[in-house]
Amino acid sequence: MVPGYEEVLLRLSEERTRQNISQANLCGKIGITQSHYSKVEHGLNYFSYEQLKILNTMDMDLHFIFTGNRSRLSDYPRLQALISPADYCFVGQFFYVQVERICDLQAANETYKELSRQIKVMRYILNSGKQNFWRLLRYYYECSQETLAGQLDVDYKKYSGLETGKRYPNSEMVYLLYKNFCIPPQFVLGDDRGIMRALCDVMEKLSEEERNKIINMFEFEKETFG
Repeated sequence: MVPGYEEVLLRLSEERTRQNISQANLCGKIGITQSHYSKVEHGLNYFSYEQLKILNTMDMDLHFIFTGNRSRLSDYPRLQALISPADYCFVGQFFYVQVERICDLQAANETYKELSRQIKVMRYILNSGKQNFWRLLRYYYECSQETLAGQLDVDYKKYSGLETGKRYPNSEMVYLLYKNFCIPPQFVLGDDRGIMRALCDVMEKLSEEERNKIINMFEFEKETFG
């Protein structure tokens, strides 16, 4: 088990309890035995990609489980009123550009410098039309498959399979994608809601004035171009 993953497991248990879902109920929905699930919660096994996709269709908050962040689009009602699910990729591109401009103006501030580093890879992926985000990640960092495999704690062959679509990430790899590269967990599962959850996390790090400025600009963009 990689360092930090134990916190994911604690949040998994917390979220299951918050939703009042028993281990037996959860196991029935994702198609595993209670013994297998118990090993997952104790870090002795991992959820598969398909099991995570099933969890994502339930009330379990995967974004919170993997990131520790609860922020949601509903926390920003003005913004929520402007966005439909079909807009998520465009909104992500627009917001990342605006946030990066703010970070550039605050370049001497370590908090904004780190925020800029975190958002740039997702901006690159969205601007590239998402395509195969595994390859885009490698292209962005200009590194080899072996290097990325090391950062995801897998062997080269398995990482190569991720790029070709012959393999899929398990729950530990989804955690490492967020920890090392700030790729939203739901986005990894093919759910664009992850883009909005990541943007809400970013908004939490901005001042109220900066948040309002971005939302005002987006309102103007919508009114002008639809």
